[in-house]
Amino acid sequence: APSREALDAAMRPRPPLPARDFVVVCHSEPGAWDPPRYHTTRCPPEGYGRAGALAVIGRTMFETDRLEDEHVRRCNRMREVWLPTSWS
Repeated sequence: APSREALDAAMRPRPPLPARDFVVVCHSEPGAWDPPRYHTTRCPPEGYGRAGALAVIGRTMFETDRLEDEHVRRCNRMREVWLPTSWS
């Protein structure tokens, strides 16, 4: 069981977190994520970068039987990667 000291410590006010009240979802294939590999709309958009967001999430799907190394690197830069099925 937690000690009284541990419970008291958990209840103490903490310093406020920086104002971050948005999540960015980049809905495209990883080649479009910033910096894009081709001409497309920037994601995350200008002004909504990784430093200010609660999370930057990649949402993607495309048919393939493997990922190229660059796509793996881009997926690993996201907080999460969402896929429509467990088979993606």
